[in-house]
Amino acid sequence: MCLRYAIFIFFLYCFLTSSVAFSAKDKLTASVPSFAPFYFVTDKEKCQGVAVNVLKKISEQINYPVEVLSLPYARIIHSLDVGTLDLALIFKNNTIADSIDYIGPISLSKVIILTALDNPIDKYSELNNLMAIAVIRNAQFELQFDQDKSLNKVSVESYSQAVKLFKLGRVDAVIGSLVGLDYELRAQNLNVKMLDAAFQLGKKQWWLHVSNKTSNPSLLSQLALAVKNTYRPELIYQTYLKHINDCQVSLLL
Repeated sequence: MCLRYAIFIFFLYCFLTSSVAFSAKDKLTASVPSFAPFYFVTDKEKCQGVAVNVLKKISEQINYPVEVLSLPYARIIHSLDVGTLDLALIFKNNTIADSIDYIGPISLSKVIILTALDNPIDKYSELNNLMAIAVIRNAQFELQFDQDKSLNKVSVESYSQAVKLFKLGRVDAVIGSLVGLDYELRAQNLNVKMLDAAFQLGKKQWWLHVSNKTSNPSLLSQLALAVKNTYRPELIYQTYLKHINDCQVSLLL
């Protein structure tokens, strides 16, 4: 009887201590759009990407370690939903609203639909004339476009992939942020005048998405204050220009 009691106490102790140990992690896990120019794989701390740099401005104000993970966009959304990722800095996404605490906005970005110079779009209804539009998988850009089932949308994982398909003629349009498409056109040595002729769909806010399953909910108030202190409408664009300059990225500017 004493042996059984001792075994019970032992397992109870292990359970309780493990619950405490895993109730709060010693760091937050975070992600951003894990493709250029928002994320780069490099040892240079200041050159890890536009969104990474902005996220660091926020994390430095909470005095708590934040590990940035490279995840496909669709995986970011899923990981926030199930709680395996604490937070993400992305365009505001309503598909997981029940699983998220939104903190923001942090910045704004222009959203455009890029087409060839000889195939301009002057109004939204003309999008139906397009063969195919490359869209980042699970990203949201503008309500009407996001919900439009009449358009042929081709899912891609990055702006690099989208622009390559555009270059090959497999899609005749790409939707995305001005910053992201500006970078990719220059990186792939395409005519940036297409940006001036692109269809302006609107502006989209960047928000901090915090999983409501995070193991560190006590940090929400600190994150909210940090975001408030960091917010600037042009922050993403200004960080992009500074990143290109400071990191000597080889682009035709």
